[in-house]
Parts: sequence; C-alpha cells; structure tokens
Amino acid sequence: MNSKRDKLIEQAKNAYGHMANWATQDHVVASSAGFGSGESQHQNPEQYYEIALESAIEQIQSGKFDNSPSDFNIVEYLANQKSKATRIHDSIQNTKYNMEFSSELMALADDPHRLRELKARNDARQEALQSFERDLKEAEAAEQLQFDLK
Repeated sequence: MNSKRDKLIEQAKNAYGHMANWATQDHVVASSAGFGSGESQHQNPEQYYEIALESAIEQIQSGKFDNSPSDFNIVEYLANQKSKATRIHDSIQNTKYNMEFSSELMALADDPHRLRELKARNDARQEALQSFERDLKEAEAAEQLQFDLK
C-alpha cells in the first residue's frame, strides 16, 4: 500500500472526526435552542461526515492527490467540501437570520420608504425559503439514496 495515501487517510479521518464532533455539538445546541424545527429530516452530522469521509478516502485511494506537494492542503480541501444538502441548509439558516435581522430593523425604521424596502426584501426571502426547502428535500433524498447504496 502507498504510505503517503495511508498517511492522508489517517489525517482525513482525524480531521473529519474533529469536524463531526463540533457539528454534533452545534446540532445539539441548535436543536435544544429551538432552531431545529423541521430539521429532523435533515441528515444528522455523523451521517453526513461518514459519507464525506468515505468520499475523501475514495479520492485518496484513487490517487487523485498523489502529485500534491502538501498533505495539509489536501486534507483541508477534502474537509471543506460540503454536500449540496448542507450548502442549502446553510443558505436556509442565513436567510432566516437575515429575515430576523431585517424585522428588527423594520421595528426601528422611521422612514416609510426604508420600511417598504425591508418588507419587500423579507417577502423575497420568504419565497426563496420555500424554494430552498424543496431543494433541500430533494438533495437529502439523493444523499440518503447514495448512503443506502453504500
């Protein structure tokens, strides 16, 4: 077996293990704080990182990174890859945060023009959220199918 590949696989396992621990802690905190509504269908962190680690190991074993000069950059690259469902989920969370922040600004707005502008932005965000939710369900179903096939 290739010792550089073995070393990369061990580094990837360690990196993904740390990320899974942090994500699990964040998931528990968010769920207990009430931010987890509707997220029970969202892939749990352990499952996500298990799939991501399997993909990283496959890429390493295939020799994709054999000519790379830096092991750290490879592990960092692999660790920063997010699934489509995770990217959509992040977008949903950011949109909800922006809506909440905008609502707070609306409560303080004195200018009717500014108030209309903020309301229009929140209306557009609400429409985007509906689309994100549909996209998230599709992406999660595709990822679950991929996970079930492995």
